[in-house]
Amino acid sequence: MISSRYARLLCIETNELEKVFMLGGESLPRLVKVGFYTGAIDFVKEEGVQEPQKIVAILGDLQKIHKITLKSSRIGSYYDGENTILYLTHPGVYRERLVTTSLTPENIVQYTHQSKVPSEMNLFVGMMRKCLEEKDICPFAMTAWIHATLGRIHPFTDGNGRVSRLLASLPLIRAGYPFINVRVHKREEYLQALCAVSYCGIK
Repeated sequence: MISSRYARLLCIETNELEKVFMLGGESLPRLVKVGFYTGAIDFVKEEGVQEPQKIVAILGDLQKIHKITLKSSRIGSYYDGENTILYLTHPGVYRERLVTTSLTPENIVQYTHQSKVPSEMNLFVGMMRKCLEEKDICPFAMTAWIHATLGRIHPFTDGNGRVSRLLASLPLIRAGYPFINVRVHKREEYLQALCAVSYCGIK
């Protein structure tokens, strides 16, 4: 099972990846060693992921996981080219506005329309349930599908990457692998891959 120190490292690095904060010097090793609140990862660990029903239950608690993940991140921000815009993140609540992202001005990704988010999430959980009934499914393929699908839906105003990586880790954990962890120095490559999936689908 995942160690407490690795859980702390995951929490730090997934937030650094999203530019929620950046740590330097001795801060990172000290926090990994000494500890802090790792609620969302602990929630998933405690639920257990060997039985398909448990994973479906975790997926049913997606809004709860999001609320735990954004417990101390209630205000988000983005730069529109001229100004930094602040907004409330609404932890645990599906978004009610359109969201887009871009790596360059030419490559803009528009996510699922806000009016379709609840129905898309219901469809996603249903498809996930069917996938879990397949005993021979590759955990890496399932992880890629979960991450890409949640990324495309982008159900929340903020925190989608953190929640997607956490949930996409479920098939890996079930197969005995660790949680997904994308290091900060791989951020651009990671985001380019996600945008490519949004444009072209999983290859």
